[in-house]
Amino acid sequence: MLNRKLGVEEDFQLISDELMKIFNSNYLDELAKKELFLQRSSKFTPLDFVSLSGFFNHQSGTKSLAQLCGILASNRHVSLSSEGLNQRFNKMGVSLVREVFQELFSKQFLSHSIPTLNHLDIGRIR
Repeated sequence: MLNRKLGVEEDFQLISDELMKIFNSNYLDELAKKELFLQRSSKFTPLDFVSLSGFFNHQSGTKSLAQLCGILASNRHVSLSSEGLNQRFNKMGVSLVREVFQELFSKQFLSHSIPTLNHLDIGRIR
């Protein structure tokens, strides 16, 4: 089997598909409402945010907001300004990503006792 790198669109789709297997869109929306990330309906969904900030950006911290917006526009057909995306990287966004990772860890290590992430001082997404 040939080992080839996936394109950006393929990466994003695979990650979105995997997240959807674990978390349905309604679950993420409810979690986002609980964490005050989602306060009104938007074309930029919690799934988009979680994928972009937690799983999709394999070159963490190297892409500009404009580049991330371009990825959203080309792959997800979501038009968002750099400032609009920047405003999503706040305490509520951090809280949402923390809760998603906590849920993933608990699913991954279900048979083991694992500590929660709530005690960690996670204050930003990079």
